[in-house]
Amino acid sequence: MPLSLEGELSVGRANELKELFIDYIKTTKEAELDLSNISEIDTAGFQLLAALKNESDRMGKNFRILSLSPSVECLFDLYNVRGFFTES
Repeated sequence: MPLSLEGELSVGRANELKELFIDYIKTTKEAELDLSNISEIDTAGFQLLAALKNESDRMGKNFRILSLSPSVECLFDLYNVRGFFTES
């Protein structure tokens, strides 16, 4: 079951989201994120996504982002990292 996130993916929610991500990847075979309802993302949010992908890879689990909000698309394009999260 995909993890669907809403609101900000930012430094203000970093600790809350880090714990959520860790619990999620421990309990799923495939880490799938729906980011279509993310209103805002900053560098801390991006770092959390990168850490989740790396931890999923380390645990031998598939990682996929199912959909992106416009703010996430903008940040991925700015950082030129779309392929990092969408290609395996």
